[in-house]
Amino acid sequence: MTVFKEHVATWKPFGTGFYFCEFDAAPSDGPLRPIHQPTVTRARGRLLISLSVSSGVAPTTVEDTLGRAIEELLDGAREGDTEELVVALQQDTWRLFQAGRFDRAVPDIMVVVSGAGGDLRSWRAGPNGVAMADNDGVRLLSEDLRLAALRRLGASLENSWLQNPLLAEVSDLTQIEPPVASNPALDVDLRDGCLLLMSRGAVPFAAPSDPEASTAWWNRDAGWRHGLGATVVAIARERSQTLGVDVLSALALAIREAVMNLPEGRAREGDTCL
Repeated sequence: MTVFKEHVATWKPFGTGFYFCEFDAAPSDGPLRPIHQPTVTRARGRLLISLSVSSGVAPTTVEDTLGRAIEELLDGAREGDTEELVVALQQDTWRLFQAGRFDRAVPDIMVVVSGAGGDLRSWRAGPNGVAMADNDGVRLLSEDLRLAALRRLGASLENSWLQNPLLAEVSDLTQIEPPVASNPALDVDLRDGCLLLMSRGAVPFAAPSDPEASTAWWNRDAGWRHGLGATVVAIARERSQTLGVDVLSALALAIREAVMNLPEGRAREGDTCL
């Protein structure tokens, strides 16, 4: 697979001995396109932040809003151990939310901190997801709090607007107020393989926690098939960059095939970054 390699496979240093590479596909036509919001990713030192929002920010200003919020979080990052830094970022995210930095929206955030010993600690809030890719395949690491997933576990969700199955698949129960911020932090020992940070449009519906071939993983139904864009940030050591590119290439190929198979008139130039 060379779709991704030929176009946007650029690895940037991050933390101690890690690199990250971002894949971004713009939204195509579909019922979810009106609620699409872009994702902005930046790294500084040992900290990487990937940030989006729910609806509630004017489309013409959303990228500037996200960029300014990330810069505030990066500027305010404190020195300390990995756990202390993650807790501080949770508090700072809540502070920005209370101060109206996200307008009327709720932040959809993924944070990765590189520890002094070469470990990674990840925290997230929102309808996004974190996965691991290695030689066995791709598997979901983060807890799935999307509404459709909770329904499958037997939760009773009675709000009428949630009866729309697509909205239930890409919406979740987001809690960003410390100290009970949802989605507990994950500790990852990334000696091999790569960590995947996935926007809500990229996370497959009913994503499995058991390893699955990357082609099968990305061929699952997902928000990007219904009008959302898809952003995936791969984090790996240098020796695992080829694996990371192959996994992202599988997503790029799945998106290209889906766009090529749209009914005539649906696909438009610029709908994806392929």
